[in-house]
Amino acid sequence: MVLQAQPPVLLQEDFSSNKEGLWWTGKGDNYTIALERGKYIVTTTQKNKGRYITISPYIDSKKDFSIEATFVQKSGSDDNGFGLMWGDNANGKYHDFTIATTGYFRILSPEVHPKLNEWIATKVNPLGQANTLKIEQQKGRLYFYINNQQVLETTALPLYGTRLGFIAHTNMILEIDNLIIRHDLKLTCRLILPGGW
Repeated sequence: MVLQAQPPVLLQEDFSSNKEGLWWTGKGDNYTIALERGKYIVTTTQKNKGRYITISPYIDSKKDFSIEATFVQKSGSDDNGFGLMWGDNANGKYHDFTIATTGYFRILSPEVHPKLNEWIATKVNPLGQANTLKIEQQKGRLYFYINNQQVLETTALPLYGTRLGFIAHTNMILEIDNLIIRHDLKLTCRLILPGGW
């Protein structure tokens, strides 16, 4: 058995505070987003009109990375999904990995790949219980996990942009916690002195 080392942690968030101002909070016509009791809480009120929230860390699509978070759907419609989104360009092109507490998952993407853009039956914890979702890219492959169980593998998908975060596709109260972003990113810089090297 070969063990693959995980990339280093780029961001780890337990939502105990928002002192860096990284996470948007506020209200709109059909949603409220708040940090309360160490959870990021997304409340949407209209069926089939959800909400997404993103941040923009630098992710190199050619490098290994992973994104994971824990979700608890407290109430609302249980048939249209919530989860992680990534590769968003702010113009409507992105991917998302969502689950429905009725026992399904879906990878929604503009790309055409087998098993993408369709709901697939799987074991998901029901309404009111925690589900951890993880997307992992290793050596040009993407792996999708629900509660530490791999549910799908596919070729790596393009990143249209740098934004990633959370999405709720319909009316619900959704609690989010324990976001961990890992990325095999090595930054190098060269010091250029006056007059050459």
